[in-house]
Amino acid sequence: MIKRIILSVSLALLAGPASAGQGWYLLGPPNDSSFVYPRAPLKHWDQVGAFDTTKDCEQARTTWRIRAKEDYERVKDDMRIDGTIRLNNRLRHEALEFSRCIASDDPRLQ
Repeated sequence: MIKRIILSVSLALLAGPASAGQGWYLLGPPNDSSFVYPRAPLKHWDQVGAFDTTKDCEQARTTWRIRAKEDYERVKDDMRIDGTIRLNNRLRHEALEFSRCIASDDPRLQ
């Protein structure tokens, strides 16, 4: 639960708003304190961004994936860094690797 909140908050800070009922959502798979669940139904995924166009969504997704990978690679083997931080970085990296841009009116979100 804490990991889901951390992912949502950290990514939402970078997102631009989309109008209600239109646009694109960047969704990340649900996760718990240890695992990411990319096979969960989309209606259970976390919205981490909202965009006016698919292009904007995909550009943000690419940027966030690169940052998450860099953060993960930087700390994954550094035993001087707290294990919780390493775990959070791994979960964020995995969630963004599975993330998707989905139209806000996609029926799978119902």
